[in-house]
Amino acid sequence: MLDQKPVLSDEQVSRFAREGFLKIPHMADTDQVVRLKARIQALGRGEGDERITRQAEPDAGESDVPLRKFHRVAVYDPVFQEYIQSDTVRNTLATFLGCDFVVYADVVFMKPAEVGSRQRYHQDRVLGYNIDDGAAMVGLWLALDAADEENGCMRFIP
Repeated sequence: MLDQKPVLSDEQVSRFAREGFLKIPHMADTDQVVRLKARIQALGRGEGDERITRQAEPDAGESDVPLRKFHRVAVYDPVFQEYIQSDTVRNTLATFLGCDFVVYADVVFMKPAEVGSRQRYHQDRVLGYNIDDGAAMVGLWLALDAADEENGCMRFIP
């Protein structure tokens, strides 16, 4: 059951409608970030549900992070399930999607900076998610480490 208290202001909702993205500070508290990062390290060591897909980064070389990404952590990992089911996340997503929504896909990216290929500008909804109504899809991107232009921050075009 969702806690129905509003998470976003009317101005934030309007900005999202106008620009197509919204930077929302504090989508995770410090304890959540610590737990998620620790869980990523454990998953990287091979712990966790075998249904979580792990993709290696072939160009990582001697990097401490030989993995590029994980798929389906919010589906099969209890730490990520706890986060995605938190009031903050669920109420924020419900603002845009209504209370009856599902997590369609989830990915944890861990590619080291300046390793491997760069991603061109793109819209996720046209990359094979096959959702007829683009307004029925919202992406949530949470940086667990400091993100800037040097290490590969997310960029948006309104």
